[in-house]
Amino acid sequence: MDSANGSREEIDRTDLLEVIQARWLSVDSWFTKPDVQHLYHYTTSKGLIGIVSTGELWLSDLRVMNDAEEHTYASERYVEIRDDLAGVVDDDVLGSLVAPVDGTLGSQCVFSTSAEPDAAPLWSMYARGAGFAIKFGAAELEAVMAWAHPRDDARRDAVIDAGMIRMVYEPAEQAVILVGLAEYRAECRAWLEKFTDPNLSKQIMDLQRRIEVAFESARKSMKRSGFRGEQEIRFLGRVRPDSDYWEYREGRDGMLIPFIRFVPRSPDRWPIEGVIAGPRSDPAAIESARRLLRQSGYDVPVERSKLRMR
Repeated sequence: MDSANGSREEIDRTDLLEVIQARWLSVDSWFTKPDVQHLYHYTTSKGLIGIVSTGELWLSDLRVMNDAEEHTYASERYVEIRDDLAGVVDDDVLGSLVAPVDGTLGSQCVFSTSAEPDAAPLWSMYARGAGFAIKFGAAELEAVMAWAHPRDDARRDAVIDAGMIRMVYEPAEQAVILVGLAEYRAECRAWLEKFTDPNLSKQIMDLQRRIEVAFESARKSMKRSGFRGEQEIRFLGRVRPDSDYWEYREGRDGMLIPFIRFVPRSPDRWPIEGVIAGPRSDPAAIESARRLLRQSGYDVPVERSKLRMR
């Protein structure tokens, strides 16, 4: 009898390890990286000068964004999905569909890009029509960002878990991600009650931590479907909760923006492959951009936007 019980527990343990691995893969698949070759960062002339002259990318505090609704939309989606699924899914799953409390996983800093190379709304919003869209190799930028770090030596350990995420605009996809994470969260609680093996418990708790980070990423990657034309892809880094590493700059309308300066480690420059000048740019500004890039060591083309804006 004891031998049979031991055998059964071992089978359960083996099966669970396979399930845990499958859950990791599922979570990763919900945050698949976009299949694009290039990413574009829309910015002003001042932004272009700063990036190519200093070699810095500024990752801003996600809590201070141009779109204030971002802080409320994801919370609204949690409530809507819980209401829609009441009586349809298990109560323990609905009870697990709770957003992380802001700041429990640390603040997050963000560098925003788009898969769209010449989008009128982005020109108007971020580059004022006469700015620039910096063209990066997508895979190359992801690789360099993985090893990039804050410029100040005293801030080197400020940011952890930096990575690329795509924004999710469709309500149906948002629901699949949130409900799936809630189901996995509930599963982990049940497993920890059933299994007492220390090594197995560690595997479960590792998955729990991944789920909590995924919940936070999901909340930061959701926008209303009306914004889908932006095709935004973000580089997010978690800032340690106890850190005081922010610098500050003035943003739009006098807003005070916390940010962290990032520099590449290897290679020692960002993978800029070209620049698009905004629809309102004149020939002199385009030629100035070419000279600036050459002087900064970037032998890349500068093209004018094909759009026309008044």
